[in-house]
Amino acid sequence: MTKDLYPLANAPQVPMLGRQKVLNAVLSRIGKATGDHISMVGAPYIGKTTFLHHLAGVVGPERGGYVTSAFLDLRYHTPRTDHEFRQRLLDEVHAALKNANDESAELIDLETTEEDLPQVLAGVFDYLTDTGRLLVIMDGLDHVLSSPTISRNLWDYLREIGLKSSCTFVTGTRRRIQDLCNNPDSLASEFWNIFADPVVVLEPFEENEQDMVLAPLAAHVENLATSARKEIFNWSGGHPALVALLCRGLVETAGSGSKIDGQAVNEKAEAIAGGAYALLQHLWDDCPIEVRGDLHALAAKQPAADSIPQDRALFGAQRGFLTPSRKPKLNCRFMEKMALRHGSEAVELKRLFLTEDLYAKQIQRVLELRLAQVPGGDAKLRGYVERATRELAVGPAETLNSIRLISRRALELIWDAELDAGKWPQSWIDTWKGEEKDGVKPIERTQRVFPKQDGQQCAVLREITGGYGNLPTVAKHVTRSSYILVEHVKSAGDLGQHLEDKLTTAYAASICFACIELFARLAEELPTGGA
Repeated sequence: MTKDLYPLANAPQVPMLGRQKVLNAVLSRIGKATGDHISMVGAPYIGKTTFLHHLAGVVGPERGGYVTSAFLDLRYHTPRTDHEFRQRLLDEVHAALKNANDESAELIDLETTEEDLPQVLAGVFDYLTDTGRLLVIMDGLDHVLSSPTISRNLWDYLREIGLKSSCTFVTGTRRRIQDLCNNPDSLASEFWNIFADPVVVLEPFEENEQDMVLAPLAAHVENLATSARKEIFNWSGGHPALVALLCRGLVETAGSGSKIDGQAVNEKAEAIAGGAYALLQHLWDDCPIEVRGDLHALAAKQPAADSIPQDRALFGAQRGFLTPSRKPKLNCRFMEKMALRHGSEAVELKRLFLTEDLYAKQIQRVLELRLAQVPGGDAKLRGYVERATRELAVGPAETLNSIRLISRRALELIWDAELDAGKWPQSWIDTWKGEEKDGVKPIERTQRVFPKQDGQQCAVLREITGGYGNLPTVAKHVTRSSYILVEHVKSAGDLGQHLEDKLTTAYAASICFACIELFARLAEELPTGGA
C-alpha cells in the first residue's frame, strides 16, 4: 500500500531511512571487545525509536558479536518501582534469548520472587560471559528518570550489570541522562559514568542523505525532479517526521508513474501548512517561548533576528528549523509558516513579561484569570484569595499579611467535612491504635479534644493523609496534595507576620498561585465543592 512507503511516527513499524553514517559509528563503538555503553539523545519525532529498532534488528553474531538484543520501550507502561523495572528487564531479556534459541533463556524463571529476581537476572549475564553478549536497548528512559519512586538502588544495580562484559547498554532520551534525573540521590549513582563519550546526538537528515531518504518516493513515481528533491528539504529542514509527512502526502496524490517537480511539492506543502496537522502544532509547541520569538523574528525579517543566543540557535538547528551557523537563518518553511501564523502570540507574551517591572504589573491579571477558571467553591475562601491577589498592586507585604485568612478558612472547611461534629472519628483512633502495635507511632492526641491552633491542625492533616509515609490514609475527602498546599500557604502566612527580608512581587505572586490551586482542589475534593 502506498501509505506504507512513509509511515508516520505513531505507526507500528517505521523503516529507517538514511542514518547510515550514525549507524556505522554506533556499530563500531558497540562492536569493540568491550563495547561502549552509548547514550543517544534527540528531539521529539527526530527518529530515535526508529533508529534504535533498526539497530536492534541488525546486531548479531556477525555484526557486533552479540547473541541478540533486548529492547525495552519504556515510553509505555513505564515501570514505577525498582522491582517493576527489574521484572520488565527480565521479561525482555528472556524473550530476546528465547527468540534467538539461546540456551541461557532456560535459566530464567519468570515467576521468580521479588527477592530472588536480581540474582536471577545477574546470573543470566554471568552465564553469557562465556557464551556471548547481549545488547540491551532502553528507549524512552526519560520516563523512568522522571519517576520519584525509582531509587538509586536500581541504577547501582544496572551499573553492576553494565560492568559485566556480557552486557552493553544503549539508551534513548530527549536530553542528556544527567539532565533528566529528578532524584538527587539517584543522580549520585555511578551508573551514569559508565556511558562513554561522546553522546550520540541524532539530528535532521543531512543533505548527502537525500537520495536514500527519498528513494521510496522516487521508486513510486516515474520521475522525481531535482527541483522536487530540493523543495522537500526546503520545507522540512531535513526533520524526519516532516519529510515523512510531506512525502506521504505526495505519494497519496501522485499516482504511480507520475512526475513530481518543485511546483507540485510546493502546492502539497502549502496545503499541509494551511491545514490542522497535529505534528506541526506539536513541533511548534515544543519550542520554548524564546525560540518561538526567534523564529517569528526571522520569518518577519525583524532586527532582533541578528542576535539569537547560541543555546537557542542550537535548539533550532538540532531540529532542522535553523541553519547551524553563526548567524542562523530559517531552514524549514513549515516552521516559517507556523511562526508567521502563531509567532506574534509568543512575541506579545514575551513583551508583557520582558522585565521584572512588567512581570509585576501583568502577573496580577494572570492570577485573576486563573481564579476565574475555578468553578464553585466556598464564597468566603474565594473572597480571601481575591483580596490577596488584589493586594499585589499595593505591595507584596500586604499580600502575605492576608494569606493567614486563607489557610485558616481552608482548615475550617476541611474539618467541617472530615470530623464527626467537631470530634475525632472513631475510625481514625482505631486505625492508629492498630498501627501502633506494629511499631508506628501515630498522632498522640487521639484521646484529647481536637487542637485549636493552626500548626497543630496541620499536623493532624498530615497524619490523616498518610503521615510521613508510615500511616494509612484515613481522610474521607482531602488528599495529600491538598495538605502540602495548606502547609505551604500557612507557612507563608506565618512568615509574613515576622519577615524582615525584602519581598518581591514575584515571590508574593508565587504564594497567590498556591492559594488559588488550594482553593481549586478543595472546591473539587470537599462535599458540595467546599461551599
